[in-house]
Amino acid sequence: MDTNSSPEILINKLFAGAYLDEGENIGHEVINLFRADDGQNYLYITPSGAVDLDTHPISDVIFVRNLEGKTTVEVIARATGLTPVDASSAGEITYAGVQLSRIFRDNIYHGGEEDLATTVASFRASEVCTPRPDTRLILTIDAGFTTDDPTATVFYLNSVSKAIDNQSSRKYYSFANDPEAYRVLRAVLDDDNLWASKNTTTKLTASQTTRATDPTFLEIIRKENDELAFSNLLAYYFQYRPDLFPKFAHDILGVADFDRDFAIVRESNHNIDLWIESEDSILVIENKIKSNLNGIKSDHYSQLNKYQEYTEGRISDSADAVYGKTAHYFVFTPDYNLFNLEKYHLAKPYRIVKYSEIYQFFRRHAVDYLDNRYFADFLKGLHAHTMPISERNFSTMRTRFLEQIWRAR
Repeated sequence: MDTNSSPEILINKLFAGAYLDEGENIGHEVINLFRADDGQNYLYITPSGAVDLDTHPISDVIFVRNLEGKTTVEVIARATGLTPVDASSAGEITYAGVQLSRIFRDNIYHGGEEDLATTVASFRASEVCTPRPDTRLILTIDAGFTTDDPTATVFYLNSVSKAIDNQSSRKYYSFANDPEAYRVLRAVLDDDNLWASKNTTTKLTASQTTRATDPTFLEIIRKENDELAFSNLLAYYFQYRPDLFPKFAHDILGVADFDRDFAIVRESNHNIDLWIESEDSILVIENKIKSNLNGIKSDHYSQLNKYQEYTEGRISDSADAVYGKTAHYFVFTPDYNLFNLEKYHLAKPYRIVKYSEIYQFFRRHAVDYLDNRYFADFLKGLHAHTMPISERNFSTMRTRFLEQIWRAR
C-alpha cells in the first residue's frame, strides 16, 4: 500500500452546534439522508461543505454524533463511492421540485441572513446507509469505555490522536497518519453485517411536503432537552395522580408498597433532582438528559456518591426526621445515554431507569391524565427521549426541511 497517497476516511459530525438552535435553521447536512429528485445521494460535509481533495483524498465518510467528550461517538450512517460536486451542477439539485438555495434561504447566522454563496453539496455518493436495526456502532479512543447496552458494538481505534474528531466537526484518517485507527475504520466500513440494506435513504415526493404539526409547548420555549423542565414535569404528574404513583414505584422502580401519601422535594435536599419521601421510604432520583455526571474525580467519586452519602447520613441519624427510612437510588436518563455506573464505587447501587420505561407507563395510563391540557405535550416530550439522539436531531431537521419545501413550492 502506498501510504503517501492512500485514500482517507472522514469522520463527520452531524447536527451539532448552536447554529441549529438559532431561529428555525435547517442543517445543510439534512440532505445526506435523503435522495434528490434525480435519484442521487448528495452529501454536505459540515461545517462549510468545502473539502480540499488535493490535501484529503476521501474515499468514504462515516457520519457520527457525539457520545462522550471528544473520545467516543456513535455512528449514524456511512457514505461510499464519492464524486465531487461542482458549483455549477449544484444549482440544479432539487428536492420535491425545490432548489437547495430556496430551501435554505431563510437560514440565519448570528442574527443576519446566511451567506448562501458557500457550497450547498460537497459530494455525490453511490451509497448511503445506516447501521442495521437494533444495532448501535460506537467508535472510541477511550480504552476504558464500556456500556451496558446489549445492542451496542464498541470499536476501539487505538488512535495516535487524543480526540476522535475536532472542533470543526470533521477528522481525516489515513493509513499514513493513523494506521491502527484507519484499519479499524476500514473494517467497520467493509463489514456488511453491520449495515442495513444499500441506500437506506428515501426520495421525497410532493405529497410528503405537507405543513408540519404544531410544536409542543416545550419545543416553543426551547426546553425539550432541559433537565430542570422535565424534573418539574415529572414531579407535577407524579403528584397529579398520587393514587397512581405507588403503581409507578412498583412497576418501573421496583419498589413495592410505596405509600400514596408522599412528598416531593425539588433540588432542596443537597441539590438532589427528585427526593420523594413517604412514611417508610425515600426515593433519590437524579435526572440526566444531555449532560454527564458532575464532580467526577480521579477515584470516580461523583455527584451520585455525594447524594448517597447525604441520604445515608440522614437516615442513620436518630435526630433526623427521616431516621430509619429505607432509601432507593435511581438515575432517570434518555435511552440514547450510555451510563456505566460500576466505575463509581457506590456504597449502594443506583438503578438506571430509561425514559422509554417512564414513557410506556404514562402511555399505558394516559386515560387517567388526558383531562390535563399539557399532558399530551408532556407525553410527546418523553417519547422524544426514547429515540436515538441522531434520530431525534434528524427528525427535527426533517420537519424543518419539509416545512420549508412546502413554503417554497
